[in-house]
Amino acid sequence: MPSWKSIVECERTLLNFFKWDLKFVLPLHILRAYLANGVVFSNEFEQHYATNSEHQVDQMKLDWSRAITTESLSISDLVISKSNVMSRAEFSSDIAAGIVYLARKNVLEADSPDGRPRVPCMWPQELLIMTRCPEARAKRILKDILQPIGKELN
Repeated sequence: MPSWKSIVECERTLLNFFKWDLKFVLPLHILRAYLANGVVFSNEFEQHYATNSEHQVDQMKLDWSRAITTESLSISDLVISKSNVMSRAEFSSDIAAGIVYLARKNVLEADSPDGRPRVPCMWPQELLIMTRCPEARAKRILKDILQPIGKELN
């Protein structure tokens, strides 16, 4: 049977690790909130109405939303597998914003005939307001988190 002293020492170690914040929110929780609010916006599709019917554009919105959600959750799994889910160096909301940024980039540039995004802006004003994370920070955070230890990503 462990002594009370060792139990208290173990608790102190855990509390120090979590910086005494036992109610911290994981990036996955915030990511799910972002995805529930939507990360594809109607004004991003104005250029598509010129060449497609309204029904086709609505279907495009739905397809892209589903693809971005799936990609975001896959990237989140990757972040967890890299053991960075407990990273206390960055805010969980910024990590979640970085995941959304990379997912949008992966989906909206995939299969693009000219290699450019199929929307006017990769990080629209709506996402900046919703996440409070500028595009440059979203890019940097995820790059830092996903890079192998001791290696630089380009």
